[in-house]
This record gives sequence, C-alpha cells and structure tokens, in this order.
Amino acid sequence: MQNRIAEQVRQSLDKVREDLDTLELWLGALQGAAQPLPDYESPFRRTRIPAKDVEFRQADPVA
Repeated sequence: MQNRIAEQVRQSLDKVREDLDTLELWLGALQGAAQPLPDYESPFRRTRIPAKDVEFRQADPVA
C-alpha cells in the first residue's frame, strides 16, 4: 500500500514539474511578444543590391 501511494506521489510531482516547465516556456514567449520590436534599418537598403545576391556574414562582436 505504501509503495502504491509513494508511486502516485512521485507521478504527481513529475506532472507538476512538467506543468511548471510548460508554464515557464509560455511565460517567456508571452514576455517576448509583449516587447516592442527594436528599430532596424537594413544595411543593404541604400546599396540597391538584390537580397538574393548578398552574402551574409556574422556581425562583428561588440566589445
């Protein structure tokens, strides 16, 4: 009887942990969606180079 109850408690705790992980994921997504988009200006806007012909590289790291 004790083993059965202990197993049910373990399963319940595992379920709570899964639910907390899911909740944390959705709260992070909601927080990100609530932020305004940062201003962005394409570096290729003035060059008139078609985007398909541009070779992308990683941005220089900020010191």
